[in-house]
Amino acid sequence: MVILRAAAAAIALGYTLLLAFGALAGFPSSLATGMAFPYLSDQPVGEDGYYLMLVAWNLARGEGLTANFGEVVTGIQPLMTFVLAGVAWMVQLLGGGKFEFARAMILFGGLNAFVFAALVARSMRLALHEDADRESAVTIAFVGALLSFYLFRTFTYGLETGLYLALVAALVGATLERLRGAPVSMPSALALGVLVGLCGLARIDFGLVAAIAFGILFLRGRIGFAPAALAGVVALAITAPWFLWVRSVSGTFMPSSGPAQASLIDWGSAAGRSETMLLSVAQNLAPWAPISYDPLAALAAMVCAGALLAAAARGKKGPLWRPGAGLTLSAWAIGLLALPFVYVTFFWAAHFYARYTAPMAVLALLATGAAAARLPLRARAPFAATVVLLLVSVNGYAAWRAHHSGGVSDGHSVAAGYVAAHLPKDARVGAFQSGVVGFYNENVINLDGKVNVEALAAMRAKRVEEYLDKAGIDFVIDWEGVIYGLMPRAMASGAWERCPLPVGNKETICVRRKP
Repeated sequence: MVILRAAAAAIALGYTLLLAFGALAGFPSSLATGMAFPYLSDQPVGEDGYYLMLVAWNLARGEGLTANFGEVVTGIQPLMTFVLAGVAWMVQLLGGGKFEFARAMILFGGLNAFVFAALVARSMRLALHEDADRESAVTIAFVGALLSFYLFRTFTYGLETGLYLALVAALVGATLERLRGAPVSMPSALALGVLVGLCGLARIDFGLVAAIAFGILFLRGRIGFAPAALAGVVALAITAPWFLWVRSVSGTFMPSSGPAQASLIDWGSAAGRSETMLLSVAQNLAPWAPISYDPLAALAAMVCAGALLAAAARGKKGPLWRPGAGLTLSAWAIGLLALPFVYVTFFWAAHFYARYTAPMAVLALLATGAAAARLPLRARAPFAATVVLLLVSVNGYAAWRAHHSGGVSDGHSVAAGYVAAHLPKDARVGAFQSGVVGFYNENVINLDGKVNVEALAAMRAKRVEEYLDKAGIDFVIDWEGVIYGLMPRAMASGAWERCPLPVGNKETICVRRKP
């Protein structure tokens, strides 16, 4: 089992180094109309990851939490921003630029995935009874976490999700370790409060999950009132300064990314949101499978998980969980179940549902490992070896398809190359989806409000055209449907026209004010 874990670690480390520092080719020049823009601008770091990285880059330069034109940004998760600002500061100190920062982000994410896998393995050990087969369970949980292409993409995307998952895994392990017996000591409550606060700084929605989980543990007598209250006060003290700062900047406690993606569910959106949420939950219940919103892949993954559970049910009997571990894990599971209902009801960004519900993957990996520990003794070693072979094959194929087939994932890198090559450097360029384009071009300003509070207010009030005039924006580059949908009066007025040179991908257009 130790050999299998070492092999998984070697494969994961090798791939991380290859992707971060390998000779990554540029796209064919025709895609960017004469400007070959590097592969790193497209993947694995993604569009929304570049929003956070831009703020971290500017923070490291001493410009505060700002975007390109000094817009104060609240629509980021603070902990990852400050951590990446430290990475950006080191890159700048060594004379590196933004492409070097992208490579550093990939390396940081890959190493963070190692930490996550180790924390999941530790939680697995803490959860299982002394008489259970811990080695098999730990091996399956560790290998499943480390050889998952879905999790690797999550950790190297550039957003906070990887750091968040590592902190959630650490917190689950801490509750398994410190809530074994009563009464819970005040030092243990203090440590739990610090971890809850850090999880809250990683993603602000974790407060709901923690409140439900600790409420259940309190009602079931696993933690007393005084320790629970101390943990809550400590967590609030850690997270409150961020919300107070957001309030001082924007007049509301909610960061701008929340309202930018908020939309109450209705009859027209219910079916699409629900289907995507189901696929997202399936992805996090089978994090070792690259489902990627594919119903057939989700069904296959669920069948595999069901077969494992069925085989485990016929395997070795006896104690599985340590006393109290089952209740602790159940409390976290119930808390996490709130996330799908909240997001499908109040948020339209269905393509992020898997990221929003990602902490479910922690418990899913623990459940998979526990099921492996229940298998008949003679089947465990062959099963573990087969799992490694399948994970390497399936996830390796997914990695090749995504990273090494020469394709463009969303075209924003092509738009970034277009702005760099063909638009005036002194002109203000607007983009509703400005992650990649704005990170690599400092004359691009965000228009959808994710990192621009003033633009968010204008878009919600349907005054985008007025904001374009006020901000002095002469060019807008984005998907054609986005431009015509969000600035219809400008396009109908005749004051704007298509740029003479096409952008070079299928969906993106460039428009400019008529001279």
